[in-house]
Amino acid sequence: MREKFWSGNRIRSILLLALFSLVFLGTEYVFVDVAAVQADAERTVLFQNYVLGSSVAGFLLFPLADRLIPERFHRAERIVFFLICMGSFLIILRNQNYQAMLTAGCILFVMLGLLGSRVYYVTATALGNTYGFGRTAGMGYALGIMLQFVNNMLIRHNDIQAAVLLAAIMISVFLTIKIQFMRDGNICTDGGRPVNGNLEDNDTGEVRIRQRSAGCRNAGMHMKHPVPAAFFLIISVALMTCIFSTLDNEVTLVHAVGGVNIGSWPRLLLMLSGLCAGFLFDWKNDQTREVIMYCVMLLSTICILLVQSGGPFLIGLIIFYLTAGFFAVYFAVSFLELSFYMKEQRLFAGLGRAVNNFSAVCTSAVSLSLVKSGNSLLIYSVTIVLFVLVGISLYLYAVNSNIIYAGDAAENSEKEGASDNSDKMRHFAEAFGLTERETEVMEALLTSDEGIQGLAEKIYISRAMLYRHIASLNEKTGTQNRIGLIQFYYTWNEKCNILQ
Repeated sequence: MREKFWSGNRIRSILLLALFSLVFLGTEYVFVDVAAVQADAERTVLFQNYVLGSSVAGFLLFPLADRLIPERFHRAERIVFFLICMGSFLIILRNQNYQAMLTAGCILFVMLGLLGSRVYYVTATALGNTYGFGRTAGMGYALGIMLQFVNNMLIRHNDIQAAVLLAAIMISVFLTIKIQFMRDGNICTDGGRPVNGNLEDNDTGEVRIRQRSAGCRNAGMHMKHPVPAAFFLIISVALMTCIFSTLDNEVTLVHAVGGVNIGSWPRLLLMLSGLCAGFLFDWKNDQTREVIMYCVMLLSTICILLVQSGGPFLIGLIIFYLTAGFFAVYFAVSFLELSFYMKEQRLFAGLGRAVNNFSAVCTSAVSLSLVKSGNSLLIYSVTIVLFVLVGISLYLYAVNSNIIYAGDAAENSEKEGASDNSDKMRHFAEAFGLTERETEVMEALLTSDEGIQGLAEKIYISRAMLYRHIASLNEKTGTQNRIGLIQFYYTWNEKCNILQ
């Protein structure tokens, strides 16, 4: 049975994602505003892409920094982090030298990359691999856009906007600390309460998501080909970024010369599209996500063709915002969910934003030159080729990211030969000297997705006795926890099959 959608961790995660969206997009908006005063429109677009690209370093450095910095230095780390952010804002707002402004912008966005990677990782571990990631990311993104809209429309002075963004950074850091503290070694929740049986954590306090706990979506599930899936997802996001980067450059050019304020009311459509994307992506248990994104990319392609053919800029801006929200939620949700099946979850949870920004930087010069060239035929050709490649990469990602359910695998295995499974368990029990009751417990762990309480009731023993049997099994097999025991069993069986 699925867990309730709303829980304490769910609400905190939505707020955390919203604050990060406010900070990241709001800082980008302030930087572009300041840069537009000191540079021409074309150089402003390049500056924007440079600082966005620098955030990639922060996203990639977070896993290393999180592992290497001892816990006793975490408080000092947060103070230094905030001081660097504050100093960078001051240089951007006060310095008339565009080189110093650009350097400060790059440093600031490295810090925001570190923050963003932590936000996505904390969100993943707080919720576990539960249903509803689409709605969570969609509502977080929509709320962040709304906050940014209010910040841009009601506060006209860049200094005050920067102060609001610094306050949001402080609150974001506080929320990550609170969520990690409340996690308490349990990441899969049911209506806000830890689910019984989540005992698997390592010496860093990180709880592995590959659990078989009640209420977890990934209980008894694994991705068909996670590494190829990750590769094709990265390619898909990179290709989609090429299209959106072209649209974004056109919009930023108009904003930089004062043609239209991109922070005004049309931006509310970005909030609406992000919210709709979250609900649609959760529809049919996430099975239609790639099809929806393919349709969105078709609309984006039409938008580029419309703008290049001399159509009204406002219509192009509206279409851009309607599609950009879907894209932002798509790469956030896809990488959050993929992270549960990858070895380094800290890296993959926030990798979507990193791939998006890195691709934007790599294609910015080419994209900008295309836009400035006015060669409509060339732009049409490149856009259509990108659209076709996106379709192919999305298909390959969907094929490799299929989820395999343990129940289906068990059913197929029974059809192939239930006696083989019985023999394997018997050999395993003999090899490690398991008692009859321990063998029964081991079989229950392998075949059931229930928590400790459910398992105890199923085999008619108390929870305390079940814990003792699991501890005894761990001791006899040299494993540390329940997940390690299950993984060891399947590994041992593979070795046995090779020997036979």
